[in-house]
Amino acid sequence: IWKTSIGYIKTHPFFGQGMFTYFTLSVGRAHDTHAHDLTLDMLLNFGIVGSAILIVFFVLIIIKILKHLHINPACAIPLGVIAASLVHGITDVPFIGLQSGAIFMILFSLSGVWGRYNDRKTEALKSTEET
Repeated sequence: IWKTSIGYIKTHPFFGQGMFTYFTLSVGRAHDTHAHDLTLDMLLNFGIVGSAILIVFFVLIIIKILKHLHINPACAIPLGVIAASLVHGITDVPFIGLQSGAIFMILFSLSGVWGRYNDRKTEALKSTEET
């Protein structure tokens, strides 16, 4: 799997070859649905540029969730989901499966709802402190 993945990453290192590349290109070799490593699969699918964009996106969201954690402890739920997915990503790609991908997206999207609610709550706290 590593040899196959790295070989395909070398052919298109900057922009990758699109979603589910490992599945479509590995026929006859180590045919499987994905590379069983989140880093390899991201580099294979999206390349260095796409992977960097995704990483920046997730880091910015994690920072925002961490800022709101002291206001609402429920923000720990998306952080736990992200941490579990990254640990699971060492040996598999947890976002590909229907059940795990769907539950990740549901819980991760709730972090936006919590963030919006907490922004309003933070603004209300700031305005009461100022008066």
